[in-house]
Amino acid sequence: MNPKPLEISLKISKKQADRVATYIIYHKESPIIFSVHFNKSSSYLQIQIEGEPIDKKQLNIAVYRNLDNSHFCKTFFALKNMKNTVANYKIDYCGKFLGVNPQYEKNIHQIMYDKLVLQPKNYLITAGWKISSVINDFSFYFIQRRCYEYNKKTDIIRTAGIQFYTEKGLNILTGYQND
Repeated sequence: MNPKPLEISLKISKKQADRVATYIIYHKESPIIFSVHFNKSSSYLQIQIEGEPIDKKQLNIAVYRNLDNSHFCKTFFALKNMKNTVANYKIDYCGKFLGVNPQYEKNIHQIMYDKLVLQPKNYLITAGWKISSVINDFSFYFIQRRCYEYNKKTDIIRTAGIQFYTEKGLNILTGYQND
Protein backbone atom coordinates (compact mmCIF):
# COMPACT_ATOMS: atom_id res chain seq x y z
CA MET A 1 0.00 0.00 0.00
CA ASN A 2 1.53 3.31 -1.11
CA PRO A 3 0.93 6.26 1.18
CA LYS A 4 -1.11 9.09 -0.29
CA PRO A 5 0.24 12.63 0.14
CA LEU A 6 -1.76 14.97 2.35
CA GLU A 7 -2.82 18.39 1.13
CA ILE A 8 0.17 19.94 2.89
CA SER A 9 2.79 17.88 1.06
CA LEU A 10 5.44 20.11 -0.45
CA LYS A 11 7.20 19.67 -3.77
CA ILE A 12 10.93 19.20 -3.40
CA SER A 13 13.43 20.51 -5.91
CA LYS A 14 16.11 17.91 -6.57
CA LYS A 15 18.62 20.73 -7.10
CA GLN A 16 18.20 21.91 -3.51
CA ALA A 17 17.76 18.65 -1.57
CA ASP A 18 20.26 15.81 -1.85
CA ARG A 19 19.55 13.99 1.45
CA VAL A 20 16.41 12.83 3.24
CA ALA A 21 15.59 11.50 6.70
CA THR A 22 12.24 9.71 6.97
CA TYR A 23 10.27 8.98 10.14
CA ILE A 24 7.08 7.01 10.79
CA ILE A 25 4.76 7.88 13.65
CA TYR A 26 1.35 6.44 14.48
CA HIS A 27 -1.96 8.03 15.38
CA LYS A 28 -4.60 5.50 16.44
CA GLU A 29 -2.75 2.74 14.57
CA SER A 30 -2.58 4.77 11.33
CA PRO A 31 0.93 5.47 10.09
CA ILE A 32 1.99 9.00 9.27
CA ILE A 33 5.26 9.42 7.42
CA PHE A 34 7.19 12.64 7.50
CA SER A 35 10.42 13.34 5.69
CA VAL A 36 13.03 16.02 6.21
CA HIS A 37 14.76 16.92 2.97
CA PHE A 38 18.07 18.77 3.21
CA ASN A 39 21.27 19.54 1.36
CA LYS A 40 24.56 18.12 2.62
CA SER A 41 26.42 21.41 2.15
CA SER A 42 23.84 24.15 2.78
CA SER A 43 21.18 25.11 5.30
CA TYR A 44 18.34 24.09 2.97
CA LEU A 45 15.57 22.36 4.92
CA GLN A 46 12.16 21.18 3.71
CA ILE A 47 9.45 18.97 5.24
CA GLN A 48 7.07 16.56 3.52
CA ILE A 49 4.21 14.76 5.26
CA GLU A 50 2.50 11.67 3.85
CA GLY A 51 0.14 9.05 5.17
CA GLU A 52 -3.30 7.60 4.92
CA PRO A 53 -6.01 10.24 4.74
CA ILE A 54 -6.45 11.62 8.24
CA ASP A 55 -9.85 12.60 9.52
CA LYS A 56 -9.41 16.35 10.06
CA LYS A 57 -11.72 16.17 13.08
CA GLN A 58 -9.37 13.73 14.82
CA LEU A 59 -5.86 14.92 14.03
CA ASN A 60 -4.56 18.28 12.88
CA ILE A 61 -1.09 19.00 11.58
CA ALA A 62 0.80 22.30 11.66
CA VAL A 63 4.22 22.88 10.12
CA TYR A 64 6.35 25.75 11.41
CA ARG A 65 9.22 27.25 9.45
CA ASN A 66 9.58 29.98 12.08
CA LEU A 67 9.45 28.52 15.59
CA ASP A 68 8.60 31.95 17.03
CA ASN A 69 5.11 31.24 15.64
CA SER A 70 4.80 27.96 17.57
CA HIS A 71 3.04 28.29 20.92
CA PHE A 72 4.55 24.95 21.98
CA CYS A 73 8.11 26.18 21.33
CA LYS A 74 7.54 29.58 22.94
CA THR A 75 6.10 27.90 26.05
CA PHE A 76 8.36 24.86 26.56
CA PHE A 77 11.69 25.57 24.82
CA ALA A 78 14.52 28.05 25.19
CA LEU A 79 15.59 29.00 21.66
CA LYS A 80 18.28 31.36 20.43
CA ASN A 81 18.32 33.63 17.39
CA MET A 82 21.62 35.35 16.65
CA LYS A 83 23.59 36.97 13.84
CA ASN A 84 27.11 37.96 14.73
CA THR A 85 30.66 38.14 13.38
CA VAL A 86 33.67 37.39 15.58
CA ALA A 87 37.18 37.42 14.06
CA ASN A 88 36.02 36.53 10.51
CA TYR A 89 33.75 33.80 11.90
CA LYS A 90 30.08 34.45 11.14
CA ILE A 91 27.21 33.03 13.17
CA ASP A 92 23.65 32.89 11.84
CA TYR A 93 21.26 31.05 14.19
CA CYS A 94 17.49 30.93 13.75
CA GLY A 95 15.85 28.93 16.52
CA LYS A 96 18.88 27.12 18.00
CA PHE A 97 17.64 24.75 20.73
CA LEU A 98 19.15 25.58 24.12
CA GLY A 99 16.94 23.31 26.24
CA VAL A 100 13.58 22.89 27.90
CA ASN A 101 12.35 25.79 30.01
CA PRO A 102 12.98 24.66 33.62
CA GLN A 103 9.47 25.44 34.89
CA TYR A 104 7.99 22.99 32.35
CA GLU A 105 10.51 20.11 32.48
CA LYS A 106 8.00 17.85 34.27
CA ASN A 107 5.16 18.68 31.87
CA ILE A 108 6.71 17.32 28.66
CA HIS A 109 8.83 14.33 27.80
CA GLN A 110 11.01 13.44 24.88
CA ILE A 111 9.81 10.49 22.82
CA MET A 112 12.55 10.35 20.17
CA TYR A 113 15.94 11.78 19.28
CA ASP A 114 17.85 11.24 16.06
CA LYS A 115 21.08 12.93 15.02
CA LEU A 116 22.57 12.45 11.56
CA VAL A 117 26.15 13.71 11.49
CA LEU A 118 27.52 14.46 8.02
CA GLN A 119 30.67 16.31 9.15
CA PRO A 120 31.73 17.72 12.53
CA LYS A 121 29.87 21.04 12.00
CA ASN A 122 27.21 19.59 9.72
CA TYR A 123 24.26 17.65 11.15
CA LEU A 124 20.49 17.19 11.30
CA ILE A 125 18.67 16.64 14.60
CA THR A 126 15.07 15.47 14.88
CA ALA A 127 13.55 15.27 18.36
CA GLY A 128 9.98 14.40 19.31
CA TRP A 129 8.16 15.67 22.40
CA LYS A 130 4.79 15.03 24.02
CA ILE A 131 2.82 16.86 26.67
CA SER A 132 2.66 14.39 29.55
CA SER A 133 -1.03 14.93 30.37
CA VAL A 134 -2.21 14.24 26.80
CA ILE A 135 0.06 11.48 25.49
CA ASN A 136 -2.10 10.56 22.48
CA ASP A 137 -3.42 14.02 21.68
CA PHE A 138 -0.33 16.15 21.15
CA SER A 139 3.18 15.67 19.79
CA PHE A 140 5.76 18.08 18.46
CA TYR A 141 8.77 17.20 16.31
CA PHE A 142 11.64 19.68 16.43
CA ILE A 143 14.06 19.70 13.48
CA GLN A 144 17.42 21.47 13.65
CA ARG A 145 19.80 21.70 10.70
CA ARG A 146 23.34 22.92 11.31
CA CYS A 147 25.92 23.42 8.62
CA TYR A 148 29.13 25.33 8.20
CA GLU A 149 29.42 27.06 4.85
CA TYR A 150 33.18 27.12 4.23
CA ASN A 151 33.06 29.54 1.31
CA LYS A 152 31.21 32.12 3.47
CA LYS A 153 32.91 31.11 6.74
CA THR A 154 29.47 31.01 8.35
CA ASP A 155 28.05 28.68 10.99
CA ILE A 156 24.31 28.37 10.20
CA ILE A 157 21.46 26.81 12.17
CA ARG A 158 17.93 26.57 10.80
CA THR A 159 14.97 24.96 12.51
CA ALA A 160 11.44 23.82 11.78
CA GLY A 161 8.70 22.01 13.64
CA ILE A 162 5.77 19.70 13.01
CA GLN A 163 2.88 19.67 15.44
CA PHE A 164 0.35 16.79 15.48
CA TYR A 165 -2.63 17.51 17.72
CA THR A 166 -6.27 16.86 18.46
CA GLU A 167 -8.69 19.48 19.75
CA LYS A 168 -8.16 18.13 23.28
CA GLY A 169 -4.37 18.44 22.92
CA LEU A 170 -4.65 22.00 21.64
CA ASN A 171 -6.87 22.94 24.60
CA ILE A 172 -4.25 21.57 27.04
CA LEU A 173 -1.49 23.54 25.25
CA THR A 174 -3.61 26.69 25.44
CA GLY A 175 -3.92 26.14 29.20
CA TYR A 176 -0.12 26.29 29.53
CA GLN A 177 -0.03 29.52 27.58
CA ASN A 178 -2.46 31.13 30.01
CA ASP A 179 -0.28 30.31 33.06
